[in-house]
Amino acid sequence: MPLRRRTFLGLAASAVAALWQRAQAWAAPITAQRDPLSSFPTFLNTLLPADSCGPSAVELEVDQELLAQARSQEPFARLLHGGCRWLDTEARALGGVNFVGLGQEQREALVSRAAQAERKTLPREFFEHVRRRAFRNYYGQPTAWLSLGYGGPPQPNGFPDHDKPPPKAEP
Repeated sequence: MPLRRRTFLGLAASAVAALWQRAQAWAAPITAQRDPLSSFPTFLNTLLPADSCGPSAVELEVDQELLAQARSQEPFARLLHGGCRWLDTEARALGGVNFVGLGQEQREALVSRAAQAERKTLPREFFEHVRRRAFRNYYGQPTAWLSLGYGGPPQPNGFPDHDKPPPKAEP
């Protein structure tokens, strides 16, 4: 049976579509792995995880705020890229694909190693600078105050009972 042009074109189109789908499936993990800051949100959520008292850093969009700061501050951007590269390299040494692929205990151990690294090293500088900025952004939001039991600043209401003695602490 001879192959007709219409049949040939249909088979060729199907083959091209199948190859395109396969290429897209292969490219997705590679693209995700090549994003130099893909581990950054997970790092922030390791520092400030969600718990029964409050939301995580990413839920309060601290990652977006710090990335915006990095876009306008070249040294901070280099620090973020270097720190995330370090996290992913160390994660691979532990058997993971990257920092995101590690279990919670392994991520916490890696963050502890960064916190205890020698001063003026990349892991320590990354940990300290990101932690300081992340905490400032996180606890600067009223949503995070609830987890601390803080109702907010006294102003504009002031202290209406300023003329009375403070309540006695219960033993």
